[in-house]
Order: sequence, then structure tokens, then C-alpha cells
Amino acid sequence: SAFALSCHMLDSPVRLAVHTLGGVECFLFLMQTNDDIVINYAALALSQILQHVEAKDELYKVHGMKVLIDFGLASDSVEVQENAARAVAFAIEQEGNLKDLRKMNGIVTLIE
Repeated sequence: SAFALSCHMLDSPVRLAVHTLGGVECFLFLMQTNDDIVINYAALALSQILQHVEAKDELYKVHGMKVLIDFGLASDSVEVQENAARAVAFAIEQEGNLKDLRKMNGIVTLIE
């Protein structure tokens, strides 16, 4: 389902709708599973939804950078790392998320 939503979140109104329905928290929850395929598609979905300003604020409120770093950037799967890095790139346009990335040594994880 995360993959299907990713394919449809190409427009801002769709991103807003998914965000309004709790998409950010759902995708973060999916990223905390043990299945790399699910994690990958959840990271892909986050990379789409985080292009919307309100979703970036929501990610900050729920401390989502920790999940993106711990389960995305630190993953053994290259595909997961790539999608998580894309999500992080959009997320850090919001100052709070950038501060969280720095506090959690996410920049070092991103480089590694």
C-alpha cells in the first residue's frame, strides 16, 4: 500500500490528503518493521509526502528523523538507504528536522 500511495503522491493536493489522514505516522510505523521491502516502500512514500510543508512539520512533531536515521539510513539495504536519504533531503528543509539530524549524528550516518 505504501508503494501504491507513493505512485499517487505526485501532486501536492494528494500529499496533503495523505498527510491529513495520518500518512507520516503510518509510514514511520511501517519503517520500524523487520521487512526490508516494507521499509523500502515506506521510505519511498515518506520521500514523496515530505515534499509537502505540513508533512515536514508533522515529521518534526513525532520525532521522525530518529526513525529515518535508525531504520532508513542505517539499513543494510542500499535501496532503503537511498529512499531514506531522499526523504531526509526533503525533511531537512524544515529547521527542526535539520537540528534533529545534527543532534542524532545523522550526517555521519548519511556519509557512511
